[in-house]
Amino acid sequence: MRNKKSFTLIEVMISIALFSIIILFLYQTLDMNQKSNNFYENKLESFQNQDNLKFVIYEDILDNIAIDTNKTKVIVEDKNNNMILRLNSSNTFHNPFFNNITYLLGKNGELLRIESKEYFNTDNLYDVLKDSYVDTIYSGVEKFRVVQKNKGKEYAVYIRFEDGEKIFLTVSNPKG
Repeated sequence: MRNKKSFTLIEVMISIALFSIIILFLYQTLDMNQKSNNFYENKLESFQNQDNLKFVIYEDILDNIAIDTNKTKVIVEDKNNNMILRLNSSNTFHNPFFNNITYLLGKNGELLRIESKEYFNTDNLYDVLKDSYVDTIYSGVEKFRVVQKNKGKEYAVYIRFEDGEKIFLTVSNPKG
């Protein structure tokens, strides 16, 4: 009698089935891990973009040169209860002579930053926008409100995003 040591067909099939079940669970774990990484990566990118937004607004307000508020209003409210913030700042991105900076909320929920040579006038919008640079600094904004206190020395900015996130920042301008 010879004693053969080998696997039977049933043993091989059982091991292949167990291996497939293990591979299936590993794949599901990998998929969940990838989804969670994407979620946290998007969250981190959103926080970084919001920090960049805060930084730009801080810089514009801190570099704001005092404007004669008797002639022109720095903050104007539009028909949707959103604010239009008009500053004269040396913090320019495009052209150092275009130092009139305006923040307003566009139709599609975009927070726009406009650098123009002339002061932003809502009555004569075409003349201002023909010689200006318009940047979308954030998308997905639902509400933009600004309050000015202490004769332009302090600003409170409130931004609510479509996903429910909110930013509230206060800036004190020593030049104001």
